[in-house]
Amino acid sequence: MSRWRVAGLVFVFLWFALGGVAHFVATEAEMRIVPPRAAVLVSGVFELLGAAGLLWQPTRRAAGIGLFLLTLAVTPAHFYMLQRPELFPSVPYWALVVRLPVQVALLALIAQNTELTWSLIALALKILSRFLNLFVRLIDLINIKSSGVKIYWKLAIVSAFNVLRGLTTHIEK
Repeated sequence: MSRWRVAGLVFVFLWFALGGVAHFVATEAEMRIVPPRAAVLVSGVFELLGAAGLLWQPTRRAAGIGLFLLTLAVTPAHFYMLQRPELFPSVPYWALVVRLPVQVALLALIAQNTELTWSLIALALKILSRFLNLFVRLIDLINIKSSGVKIYWKLAIVSAFNVLRGLTTHIEK
């Protein structure tokens, strides 16, 4: 394995390992982005599992698929933070802007260093779009205090679902 590939894997591992720990250490701060406590804790567990999966060659590709999906799934949260910077006064606005291109770079690193093929990425996108479709239906059952937040997340998820459907169709052609 080349040095660049090792460096990429180390970066992705650290990104998700530290991010996963942050979900448990700074749960209240994370809940300003994604309101339900359970969502913060579950996504933290998934980040830690994905990071651990990168360490062992037989699970690396599966971990890559999971981390790719997770990264796509949390992208609406980055848009939310960018649109509502007043809710995150400790985060400089430039950092909120930089997060979006960092997401793209992270997706590329995950795909490259876990040997994801276009067909696997298309499959992952299909799985995620189905999950998002289900989540839109379940969000009405979740008791979120602010109806504005609930409507925002529903619109963000529906938008993400439509983008993923378009990407999947484009990749499969």
